[in-house]
Amino acid sequence: MIKKPIISLLGITTVLGQNVLKAADIAKPFGKTGEDVTRTNGVTKLYRFKQGFTVVDAATSAVKQLLFGKELHTSEIRGIFGSSNFTSATLMPTFTSTVAHKAGLRDVVSDHIGLGCAGGMQAFRNLFNQMVVDASRGRYGYYLLVTGDEVRHIINPQDYNTNIFFSEGACAALFSNFPDERGAAYTVETVATKCLLDDAYNMISIVNPLVARDGAVPYMVMNNREVCKFGLEVMKNIEQLLFDEQVFDLHRHYFIPHQANLRLLQKMMETGKFDANRFYTEGIETVGNLLNSSVFFGLRDVISSGWHELGNTPVALGAFGAEKQVGVAVLHPVNPENLLV
Repeated sequence: MIKKPIISLLGITTVLGQNVLKAADIAKPFGKTGEDVTRTNGVTKLYRFKQGFTVVDAATSAVKQLLFGKELHTSEIRGIFGSSNFTSATLMPTFTSTVAHKAGLRDVVSDHIGLGCAGGMQAFRNLFNQMVVDASRGRYGYYLLVTGDEVRHIINPQDYNTNIFFSEGACAALFSNFPDERGAAYTVETVATKCLLDDAYNMISIVNPLVARDGAVPYMVMNNREVCKFGLEVMKNIEQLLFDEQVFDLHRHYFIPHQANLRLLQKMMETGKFDANRFYTEGIETVGNLLNSSVFFGLRDVISSGWHELGNTPVALGAFGAEKQVGVAVLHPVNPENLLV
């Protein structure tokens, strides 16, 4: 019988935009109040990068902080996997390869995948699968996951519905596939994603600026009706994906879903099988919707807020977003405090 490889999560660093927009600041251009924004989606403030500081800068800073905190050299990294909806100056080279270069990585696997709020989980899936394959061949080392967005460039400044949700930030997470890893915060049991393709697969869309016609601007467009329908059904799809991965005792897990908006999170809490006392909703209120980085920011926030005192509580991450992508990851605690760098 082949021994299952051990994939360990060692640490997470996060960087938020430096400029803070309070709910009242967000609402004012639309003739609304801060209370209107908070009542609609739970947001109290959003974060934006300062002028001249990009998502690449943020992710590079997160990677460097992480490697320094874990006392690792760039030469010890075997691969970097990432996702971003907007890479500032270029479509190619990608966000992931640009961050890798600026962080000083050389001769590594560099894999950029996914768009939308589930993109980070798609990148995590690829990272996990690569680490399992490498371990099965006796190849051990450290791997990075990077996510982030500079979302203001793809939001129509005149569209209230998209201006009141999204923050800017970046995240870096460090993993190892050493069988005797001693610095683990969590071990990763599984990572899985699926796409719920149907006629509304394009419920969130962005035109390609290189082939745009009739003066079309590459702003994100949301079909609110279909987005809402997808959101109301997403909990059962997350649970089904976990069941498919043979994770059944959901009430035991601390659940960190994508922080889409507070109303949806409350609906998910009411209809799902997770314990309401172990259901993370604080992120949308404190930092807003961080797109592909949302669940990773949430995990770090949970640990830094003291939830590590729950001891042997496993964690489930649930992401969902554009192209009707749904993703899950299940983590088992080893020493959760190691997550903080």
